Amino acid sequence: MTQDTESKFNNKFVVGVDFGDVTTGLALGKNGAVTPVRSVTSKDEMFAVQQILRLAKENKASAVVVGLPLSIDEKETKQSLEVRRFAKILKSRLGIPVIFVDEFGSTNEAEEKAIDSGLPQKSRKKVDSISAALILKRFFSDEGF
Repeated sequence: MTQDTESKFNNKFVVGVDFGDVTTGLALGKNGAVTPVRSVTSKDEMFAVQQILRLAKENKASAVVVGLPLSIDEKETKQSLEVRRFAKILKSRLGIPVIFVDEFGSTNEAEEKAIDSGLPQKSRKKVDSISAALILKRFFSDEGF
């Protein structure tokens, strides 16, 4: 872990976001430990923004990490451009850094974890919050936690 990383994220909460067309998954993490929190509707973007802001403020988060759905060869996609647009709105209201992490494959991995844990199909909308937790885990891993 670098000195810079330590000063920014050590012992501080970070919010993870998996933005989707229908739902947005939220997770919370600190020092490399992450927890899926909940999924909120994306159909009303401002509601999703408010929920992210609330989670960040309640936990005095130092950053928000947003999954960026790049293609397998790390190129922008239609969805990644939509995520960047949403993140711009989020950043204008937050006052803390918004950081992108490549989320390639996180939804599939989250679905596998949900199935492996025996989560009933009706409850699998929680997959978005599991995806957000996986995105946050990647962020902490990249930061050396």
